Amino acid sequence: MIKSPDDVIDYFDGMLTREQAAAIYSKYENVNLDYGMPFDAHGMAMLLDSNSNGILEGFNAGKVDISDKVYRVLNPVIKKFGEKTTFSRTIVLGKEGDTVMVTLSKKSSRLLGKLNISRDDKVTIKSLKIDFRTGTLKSTMNTVIERLEQSNTCISRLSRLKPGIRGVDIIGKLIEVGPEKRLPKSQGGAASNAVLAKISDSTTALAVSCVGYPASCIKRMPLNSTIRVEFCSIIERNGSIIAYADANSRIMSIK
Repeated sequence: MIKSPDDVIDYFDGMLTREQAAAIYSKYENVNLDYGMPFDAHGMAMLLDSNSNGILEGFNAGKVDISDKVYRVLNPVIKKFGEKTTFSRTIVLGKEGDTVMVTLSKKSSRLLGKLNISRDDKVTIKSLKIDFRTGTLKSTMNTVIERLEQSNTCISRLSRLKPGIRGVDIIGKLIEVGPEKRLPKSQGGAASNAVLAKISDSTTALAVSCVGYPASCIKRMPLNSTIRVEFCSIIERNGSIIAYADANSRIMSIK
C-alpha cells in the first residue's frame, strides 16, 4: 500500500527523484502495490520524459502495468531478416498530446484482435517493460490485455459524414469490394496497392478508398461483415463523398 512518497521510491528500487515520487504519490495514494503500479498514460509519460533519462535504469523488467483509453491502434510492422520474419504492433494510450506508445509482440497483438480493441476503449495492459532507447513500453512473455470499458463513439449513420472531416471512425456493412490496383511510386516513396470498397448502414452507402495496408485488410474481409474504419478522412471526389483510408488508418472486422 502506498502510504508516502518513500513507498513509491522503494517500489522503483530507489531510482526516482523525490519530486517524481511526490508527483506519483499524489495520484496513487493508497494503491495496493501487490497488483503492480497502475499507471495511466500521463503518469507513464512523466516517467519517460526526457528530463528523466537514466533515472529508471534500475527499474525491473515486466513490472509496469498501465490503464487508460486507447487513442489509436497502429497497423502491424512486419520485417524480414533473411528467413526470419518479425511482427509487432503498437497501441497508443491516452489522449492527443498526452500519450504513451506500447509495442506488442505477435502473441500480444493477437489479444487485440481477439478482444476487438478499438479507439476509446479503456484497457489495462499488464507486465510491460520500459524500452529506455525509444522511450516506449514493450510487451513481455507475461503481458496480458484486458478491456475495462468498450466505447461506442464511431459514426454509424453514414449520412452524417461531411467532406473535410479527418481522423474519424466509421462503421458499416461491407457490401462491395473492387479489384486491387497497383499505384505507381510517389516521389521518395514506394509503390502501394489500392482497393475501392463500399459500406452501408442499410439506408446510406459510402465508398471507401483504401490505400496500402488497409487495402490488403479489406480484401480479406467477407462481404456482409460489419467493419470499422478508424482514423479515416472524408473527402469529396467527382461530386461524391468518399471515406479515405491510408496507411495511418485501421480497418477491422467486428462481426
